[in-house]
Amino acid sequence: MLHSLSCKALISKPTRITEQSSTLIDHIYTNDTKHAIMSGISIFDLSDHLPTFSIVKAADVNTASNNYTVRNMKNFCINDFLFDLYQQLSLSIHYNEDSTVNSQFETFVDKFQTVVNNHAPLCNASRKQKRM
Repeated sequence: MLHSLSCKALISKPTRITEQSSTLIDHIYTNDTKHAIMSGISIFDLSDHLPTFSIVKAADVNTASNNYTVRNMKNFCINDFLFDLYQQLSLSIHYNEDSTVNSQFETFVDKFQTVVNNHAPLCNASRKQKRM
């Protein structure tokens, strides 16, 4: 017997955009109805397709732990961040016949995380931030 599987699309905007057309060609589907899922499209022209992502909110963790961290945005400057990110990616992401999509993506994530940590480092949350 065939069961009906209900899935919903998480991406609804074009992921391949040219001067002549806009096409939704990269898809993410889910049948998860229990978790909050955030998804979207990154505006980064690594290829002719825009990268898509989805973030599934993890189950609640033990809140007894007081080890909360937040990003320190006090000295964050978007222009400096974007400049450093561009420099890091320009230096590290190059086409290579031996490279795979996974290795390129791992490089991207590593460089992105490094730049984020430099511009908005993690620090211990204040009491007020913990209450929120």
